[in-house]
Amino acid sequence: MRKHNTDDIGFSSRFVHIPSGDFKAALLARYFAYTLVAHHRFTDRMVSFFLSVLSEPRILSLVQDCAHSAPHILEEEEDIGRDIRETALAPKTPSIPGEDTLREFFIVLWKSPFRQNLIDRVQSELASFLAEDGIDARAIHDEQSARETLQPLLLTESLENLTRVFALTEADIAIISVYLTYVCNEQFEYLVDEWTRNEQYLAYEYLFYLPRKTVIERLGADQKLRRHGILEISSSRRGYEFVLNDDISAYLTIPGSKSIHEDECVRSDKEPYPIETFYVDKVKEATVLDLLSSSRPAHIFLYGKEGTGKTEYARALAKEAGKTLYEYRQDGQSFRGKDDLFRIALISAASRAEDTILLVDEADSILSTQVGGFFSLFASMPDASKGRVNELLDNAQCSIIWISNRVRQIDPSTKRRFTYSIEFTALPPRAIRELALTKLKDFALEGTTVQEIASIAARSGLNAASVSFLADTIASLPKELLADTPYARNALLRRVRSLFDSNTRLITGTTPFRGKTGASYSLTALNTSVTATKIVEAVSRFYQAEERGVEMEEGLRILFHGESGTGKTEAARYIADTLGRPLLIKRASDILSPWVGESEQQVAEIFREAEETRSILLLDEADSFFSSREHATRSWERTLVNEFLTRMEEFSGVLICCTNMASNLDRAVMRRFHEAVEFYTLSAEGITELLERYFPDVSFNDTQVLDLFVSGSLTPGDFAALRGRLNFYEGDAPADYIGSSLAGLAKARRGE
Repeated sequence: MRKHNTDDIGFSSRFVHIPSGDFKAALLARYFAYTLVAHHRFTDRMVSFFLSVLSEPRILSLVQDCAHSAPHILEEEEDIGRDIRETALAPKTPSIPGEDTLREFFIVLWKSPFRQNLIDRVQSELASFLAEDGIDARAIHDEQSARETLQPLLLTESLENLTRVFALTEADIAIISVYLTYVCNEQFEYLVDEWTRNEQYLAYEYLFYLPRKTVIERLGADQKLRRHGILEISSSRRGYEFVLNDDISAYLTIPGSKSIHEDECVRSDKEPYPIETFYVDKVKEATVLDLLSSSRPAHIFLYGKEGTGKTEYARALAKEAGKTLYEYRQDGQSFRGKDDLFRIALISAASRAEDTILLVDEADSILSTQVGGFFSLFASMPDASKGRVNELLDNAQCSIIWISNRVRQIDPSTKRRFTYSIEFTALPPRAIRELALTKLKDFALEGTTVQEIASIAARSGLNAASVSFLADTIASLPKELLADTPYARNALLRRVRSLFDSNTRLITGTTPFRGKTGASYSLTALNTSVTATKIVEAVSRFYQAEERGVEMEEGLRILFHGESGTGKTEAARYIADTLGRPLLIKRASDILSPWVGESEQQVAEIFREAEETRSILLLDEADSFFSSREHATRSWERTLVNEFLTRMEEFSGVLICCTNMASNLDRAVMRRFHEAVEFYTLSAEGITELLERYFPDVSFNDTQVLDLFVSGSLTPGDFAALRGRLNFYEGDAPADYIGSSLAGLAKARRGE
């Protein structure tokens, strides 16, 4: 089937409004109307339905043709005839009659000898409309041709996901499509509502060649549509009726429904603890990471004693695997996890194993498939859910990390379906001590105080949760308790002992402090040859591709060059901060050595460090070691550049080099950069923005700003330097003083 032409799908009329994005639902409704017209009696609701799926020009054409073909009807039905002559048959500006007139007109025609001609004419308009989108409705003469024609309409991407995760049959899909059309088309809903039970079964036979026996079987309580809650029972005038589950309706009809996991889950944006801080066997860890990094779904089961760091470890695994972690929110509606199983299956259907990991924490009740213990009182309940749990594990579309404190409640058939499992046991005192030292390293505490707190933690025999909670609590203590005085030290230790004695559970983890650009920093104030925001977007796209598992042939290499103080290094810091990436800064003093061969070793080491830490590598003062080999007077100068060239090409991360003298760089080095960005002195707009950011309480008029621009060569570095100088200025500096000081700093920098 060719690509759908959606221009006529989003039409708006007095009868219906179909959003452009729902073109498949609209086409399916159109096909339903085409098929049912030949079998259905022309009631008010049937006429309203087929009118709702035709565009206004086609409705007008249909009315005009029918009126010309049956003029005696217009004579016999005076009111109908008068309305049609004044509207559809008006000589100058024909229009569509009112809906009441249309319904009465078509019903009268259907009851007349003109019935078959009317049916043929309506089908002709519908078939012509469908043909414009590549659907030959007239060719459907048996079950096989109907299946081939309908499949592209039935299987939207969302329904395909649903089909995979629940292993639905073709009959299931057909039944869902009827209820989905019922949701999308109000007129079809009204039509179905007037059907008898027998007419409902006949409709499936007409539309899909589904015999009554098959429909009854697929709607059975033990079949997937009802067992998984896709269809639910609702009371009606007929006693009961089936309705499509609200979550399923939203998933299949709302634009962007592939992101349903964002409605049912919380995206884990919290920075996890470094994976090396967890006491997990490295072979097991490497195996789990291989599984999670794969594009194939995997089920990882983390179990063991409470508070041993399973949840934090899951977050660290997801980060290490380079995938987005979504944490499922249990709503507690069913202690058997029935509703949870449905939602998890739905989330899995909407997720991609290539870039998503789902975390199901506290999964004890969901995974309770073994009869025994508490469940021995309700022996049938775990058995009833075991099949659904196992089916979910067999058909999940993304990797899932399951966390539970117990395993005895899990049936062996369920356990066998986990791809890999890791047991978490109580941490040894040495591990608790090292964990405490890690948690406390960012606090401004005297060294002996930190050691004493770590010793208390080790002696207490508590778990990782208690240590983490300790760090959170210390962060919120009054500052005087963290002072380096005997009184503060003793008071703090008393609090620590009290906290450990209470053995409180983990509330939340803390993220290591990381330096950022100052509050006055402005990316948009920079004056660069490539828009600064585009640089950030380019680096972001690189990492997004990497996180999606796209195989990158090489890293991303960018050169920042320009006058001193124009913001090159600070821009690199901003990029790292914005994208949440560590920034590894290296200068000439970190690389150059008087010993033969050592500089080359340092070059290899810094690229290795950047690879291992997944840092953005910033080489500042790049002209110091990238000088042109044409002017080299010593052999080591050439070998150093050669080493850099080799490492640059092999580096798979982001490399940013900064220099004030791009003209001195080796030509081969210049060719290696994907983009060379020149940083200029500030524009008038940039000067205005930085004046507002650095001196928000001082007013500058246009003349003062223009004078600063005309004086020339102001850089962001000049503003930062002046802010430090103003610490020695008594009171608030006036605009004139700030302006003259900035101009003086610019002259001094230029050597004037």
